[in-house]
Amino acid sequence: MKGEFSGKSIFKHRYIGMAEDDIRQEIDRLQGEVFELQQLLQLYAIENGEIKQKIYESQTTNEKLCRSVETKVQNLQDALDYTKPVKAQMDNLIKEFELNLESVYNHDGVKKQQRDIRIFSAFTAINTLLLLCLIGLLSYSIFF
Repeated sequence: MKGEFSGKSIFKHRYIGMAEDDIRQEIDRLQGEVFELQQLLQLYAIENGEIKQKIYESQTTNEKLCRSVETKVQNLQDALDYTKPVKAQMDNLIKEFELNLESVYNHDGVKKQQRDIRIFSAFTAINTLLLLCLIGLLSYSIFF
């Protein structure tokens, strides 16, 4: 017969000398233990289901977090400009800075002032030379 135990009975010697009432009490006790084990197994199955549900929920939240971190990293990479070399970016920044300085300090006015100062200093140098020549001529005419 299928499913029947064909080996030695482990309870043979234990129950031989027992009375019928004792055997029934032992059977009731064993059935109670089996019932308790079944209840415990059902509780474990319920807890196992809850644990599986929690694992599934945490796995979905982890996937959402990973996707959000991935999008944030992608946004940061997009924000950084890796397509242009740093030198080209610096040249653009310098040009913008020069334009800003020119607009702030009126670069044309500064150039005009510099030109006027050069003309004035040249005129002053010429006048100084002429004055020295005049002093030289006067001192020559007085002493000689």
